[in-house]
Amino acid sequence: MDNTPNNSEADADPRIPVERAQSPWMIGLLVMIFGILGMSVSAMNLYLTISNLGNVRSEYASVGMDLSFVYFSLTVGLLIGVWMTYIGARLLAYKDDGRRHFNYYIIFFVIWTLGTTFYQYMTVPEGFARQVILNGMLPELIGKAAMLLLFLGCRYLLNKSETRRWLN
Repeated sequence: MDNTPNNSEADADPRIPVERAQSPWMIGLLVMIFGILGMSVSAMNLYLTISNLGNVRSEYASVGMDLSFVYFSLTVGLLIGVWMTYIGARLLAYKDDGRRHFNYYIIFFVIWTLGTTFYQYMTVPEGFARQVILNGMLPELIGKAAMLLLFLGCRYLLNKSETRRWLN
C-alpha cells in the first residue's frame, strides 16, 4: 500500500492554513471610501447652500429645483454617507451584518435614484431650458446604472457561500 495521503485527507488537515476570502475586506474598503467621500461632499454642499456661498441657491433655482428638496436630498446624502461608512467598517471586520446592510443599501439606492429622477423630471420648467436639463440628466443616469452594476457585482461576491462562511 502507498503511504502518501490522498487529496481529500490533505484538504481536511486543520494544520494547513486556509486563505480567508478577500472580497469582504476589499468591498468594505471601497464602500467606506465612498461613504466618507459622500459625507464630505454632502456636508460641503449643505454648508454652501445654507450660507449661499458662490450663489449656489440661484444655481439650483435656475434648473427648477425647490430648495426644500435640495436640503432634504443633501441631508439624506449625509446620512447615507454615514451608513456606507458603517457598512464598510463592518465588512472590513468580516461581520455578516455588513453584508446584509449592503444588500439593503442596494435596494435603497434603486428606489432613491428612481424617486429623485422622477421628481427632478417633473419639476423642470417647460421650454428650451427643460430640454437642456433633461439632456444633462442622461449622463447622470448612465453613471447611476454603472454604479448599480458595480454594486450588483459586489453583492454577488458577498453573497457567495464561500464568502459568507467567513463572515461572523
